[in-house]
Amino acid sequence: LALAGAGNAAEAARLAIAPPPAGTCPEQDGIAAAAARLAPGDELVLADGVYCQSGRRLIAVSGTAAAPIVIRAAEGAHPLLTRPDDPRQRNRFEGTEVEGAWLVLRGLRFHRGKRGLVFHAGARHITREYSEIAHTSNNAVTLNNGDTHGFVIRRNRIHHTGNLAPELGHTEGEGLYLGCHDGRCTASGHRIEANHIHDLGATSSGGND
Repeated sequence: LALAGAGNAAEAARLAIAPPPAGTCPEQDGIAAAAARLAPGDELVLADGVYCQSGRRLIAVSGTAAAPIVIRAAEGAHPLLTRPDDPRQRNRFEGTEVEGAWLVLRGLRFHRGKRGLVFHAGARHITREYSEIAHTSNNAVTLNNGDTHGFVIRRNRIHHTGNLAPELGHTEGEGLYLGCHDGRCTASGHRIEANHIHDLGATSSGGND
């Protein structure tokens, strides 16, 4: 983990992180630990490569309206955040979980997990752009764990969901799952535009949205 360009505590920092050694999938790949060090205005920059993690990956950070936190790909890089699970299996963990506010996720790829990218209750003012979410055993992106507000979801590619093997049960495979049934939670004030969503799979009558 490298810290670049921090002159004093009041200045924004840029953290750069490299993936685990090729062909390995440790309990933690370092992303969550690096994110926990970020303060408002900071950036976490992921180098090219595969960030495979066998344990839970939870990114819990909050910036401010004036100084959001940014987690992004390095220039020209296409980092992949994934799991060792075969998407045809009933995965033990989600893909990547996020909670917090005033956060930007840019240029990242999220593969595998039961749900590819999961936002928790209270998440607000999060931008996800120029990213890919794919090859999940159920949904791709979910905002159905509680109220969410003020997201910007733009120019993402979302595809090949619902890959759970039929003998393991039903799967819905929604591309974007926003809000809860019967108003149990509300997704409000979101801006969703220019996303390419295709090849959604489902073995449930309530899925494939």
